[in-house]
Amino acid sequence: MKNLFFFLFSRALWINVLIAAFVIGGIVLGTMHYLKSYTRHGAHIEVPDFTHVSLDSLDYLFEKHKLRYVIIDSLYSDAHAPGSVVNQNPLPRSSVKENRKVFLTVNATQPPVVTVRDMEGLSKRQALAIMEAMGLGTDSLIYRPDICLDCVLEQRYKGRKLKPGTKLTKGEKITLVLGGGKEGRVLLPDLRGMAFSEARDLMFANTLLLGGVLDCIDCTTGEDTLQALVYRQSPAFSKKTKRVVPMGSTVDLYLTLDTAAVHLMQPDTLFSIMDTTLIEE
Repeated sequence: MKNLFFFLFSRALWINVLIAAFVIGGIVLGTMHYLKSYTRHGAHIEVPDFTHVSLDSLDYLFEKHKLRYVIIDSLYSDAHAPGSVVNQNPLPRSSVKENRKVFLTVNATQPPVVTVRDMEGLSKRQALAIMEAMGLGTDSLIYRPDICLDCVLEQRYKGRKLKPGTKLTKGEKITLVLGGGKEGRVLLPDLRGMAFSEARDLMFANTLLLGGVLDCIDCTTGEDTLQALVYRQSPAFSKKTKRVVPMGSTVDLYLTLDTAAVHLMQPDTLFSIMDTTLIEE
């Protein structure tokens, strides 16, 4: 017991304890410094916006910003230049460490090709749904007398009959020849006061086509146009004559965002205002 007491308070023991403490402390500090240097702890950079950047410029830009990239997917969009970045992950302005991988989706250099289906005999609504799913559009609808109203009689591309199985570039537009029924004519609807999107849908339901938007008062964006109201149409609607037009006819629209002005711009309202003015005079 006495020997143990002297051993615990001996100079040699405490020298060894201090040496061990310095060694362990040095190892811990060295390890922490190494890990901090290796993992770049606390060193972050902001991810630039690589959207719309061409593939040719990626190597230079990523090396400049000390990042890496991986292309994980490609798609085709008319809104982006061929061979450019469409989106990225992490998003722009994200905080990441150096040498971080950024995953990119790029726009294909060529639009994909689709195979045209046989749509003869289908309804207009079915045919247009199929075309939309394939990425094809329609440039016009042509009606001709046929007992099957709104049935697809023929498909055309650039004026020529389109055979099923033909390869077309996605985004191309084709013409549908539809049955117009026995009469081939339709009652012209009153589109005044309707929102543009609503009027467009009603025209479609009545086998009519949008000729053009000839005016859009106070409209500055595409969203404004969709929400604008129709204050005039051509051909004009008439309650008295109940105008009938051929199926597939075009109707031009005049729009405004001023809801109060829609009522004032109606012919009946204008005539009423003129009559009131004449009476007062």
